[in-house]
Amino acid sequence: MTVDSSKDLHTDYIEVMMGPSHPAMHGITQIKLFLDGETIISADVEPGYLHRGFEKECEDHRWNQIVPYTDRLNYVSPLINNVAYVMAVEKLCGIKPTPGVTTCGSSFPR
Repeated sequence: MTVDSSKDLHTDYIEVMMGPSHPAMHGITQIKLFLDGETIISADVEPGYLHRGFEKECEDHRWNQIVPYTDRLNYVSPLINNVAYVMAVEKLCGIKPTPGVTTCGSSFPR
């Protein structure tokens, strides 16, 4: 006769908090992992919010002086922040880009 000992095993998942492990991940990113042994069952990512005073710094500058600051908001894809900011300024100020500008930036819908 064989005895099934698996019924006696503890079967809850292990919860592990994993912090940032890449320079592009800001210090407040937290990943909560649920593990079954070495297998990841699920991951809950909490990006948090890192306030660096970007808004306050921009109060004392002209709109065209802010573009370099938008580079530093996201180290992985800084160009997308520049494009989003400039497109927002264009829309708010009612600026129509010239045909040359729209041709160069044809990958971004306007």
